[in-house]
Amino acid sequence: LALAPTLALGAAWAGMGGWLLGRLRGQLHTWPGLALALSLGFSLLPLFLSLSGIGVGLPTAWPLLLTPALITLLLTLWPAAARYAAPLAALAAGCALLWAGLYGYADALLRPPSDFQAYYEAGRRIIDGQPLYDMAALQANPFATTYKYPPLMALLVAPLSLLPLPLAGAAWRLLCVGSAAAGVLALQAAHPPPRRTSLTLIGLALLIGLSPVIRSLRFGQPELLIVAVAVLGTGLLLRGLIWESAALWALVALLKIYPLLLVLPLLLRGRRRWAQALGACLIGWTLLSSTIDGWDLIFWRDLFPSLGARDGRLSNMAIYGVVARLIDPSAYRGDQAVPAAALPSLLLCTLLLLASVWLLWRRREQMETQIWPALGMMVCTVLLVIPVGWDHYHALLLLPLIVSLGALGQPRDDATLWLGAYTLLVFGVSRDFWPTSEQTPTAFALFFGSYRTLGALLLWLWFARRPSHTPPDERALCE
Repeated sequence: LALAPTLALGAAWAGMGGWLLGRLRGQLHTWPGLALALSLGFSLLPLFLSLSGIGVGLPTAWPLLLTPALITLLLTLWPAAARYAAPLAALAAGCALLWAGLYGYADALLRPPSDFQAYYEAGRRIIDGQPLYDMAALQANPFATTYKYPPLMALLVAPLSLLPLPLAGAAWRLLCVGSAAAGVLALQAAHPPPRRTSLTLIGLALLIGLSPVIRSLRFGQPELLIVAVAVLGTGLLLRGLIWESAALWALVALLKIYPLLLVLPLLLRGRRRWAQALGACLIGWTLLSSTIDGWDLIFWRDLFPSLGARDGRLSNMAIYGVVARLIDPSAYRGDQAVPAAALPSLLLCTLLLLASVWLLWRRREQMETQIWPALGMMVCTVLLVIPVGWDHYHALLLLPLIVSLGALGQPRDDATLWLGAYTLLVFGVSRDFWPTSEQTPTAFALFFGSYRTLGALLLWLWFARRPSHTPPDERALCE
């Protein structure tokens, strides 16, 4: 009963938002229509959280969020305003991006990158010849904020550890943002030629609008680097540069282990030769790292098994996290596995992974032209099936969101499904709806707090429903 008013308000809000987005459904092949739809989709959730008082610490400039909805309503009720569609869409996009900047400014620029400090100290220990891993801390808590990744990552960060920590953190963030921007520009090849300029600009805007990007910068995590290297490595494969592509993918896999799961579409595209090159490069990078610092054996023997540890914390947006919180709501505080969640989450993850493998296998003959959508679907799959999918991991969604933009406005674009997924994914991290000390969260409320997981499932479904061959769109996006 206590939830009933909020649920009623939420249902009404979802209905209104869906109706407004539906008004723009037929205009997605034009840049004003697409920009307005994306601005509206971005604003719906934070505006609801702000007006209902559910959101914690959100900027108070809610009129900026209201602007896209008002402009959409104006264009719907007054058709003559369509002649001003371009400047009105630019105004809506500007308001949405300004609010997103206010939302992320303190995290991205004013606070030190707390997780980067672990990388920084690891690089410093390699230079000083000290032990790389704090084994006691990691054995006590697999999620301890100390270095726990492959030694190669520490080697790459070691040059930055020669700088003072604040300067090194700023340089790291600049490297991550610059790499992500380069990756977005490189993804132009995934768009229809007439639409590349506008869609690339929208992709760059997502660096500001996609909340997990800000979260990744807040902690100093390397997800934006992973996006850039994955894009570059895939592009090299499409150009026939087998070894160069494999070397980059092996490198990104040894930054954090889970990106190795993304390579299935490339294995189908590059076949045996690329798989052999990838294996050789993984061994080569590991031998190089082991020769320099000698910690690789300890990582693979003692630390690698702990990467499968599970946690029910609210910021874990993987399937396991949702199931764990449904079974035991108190797990949202973190540092707590829920044994009863292991089997159901394993079954769900296995089904999703098998479905992805089956779809990719069916489309293997079209992998030459469908590699980017296949990689986008695999990103969604990996974020859902890994044991922990923290907020900042969702920065990887830059790739599937940008790849899929080019399909909007085409025949059979499933735009309603895509816009629903985008609206759930583009805004919000766990800190925005973390229960206060006065609240007693229920499994029901925590399920709705996991809306990003639902968004990732919807985006996976959008990729799964795409035909194996999409006819070229003859309508040019108005530049």
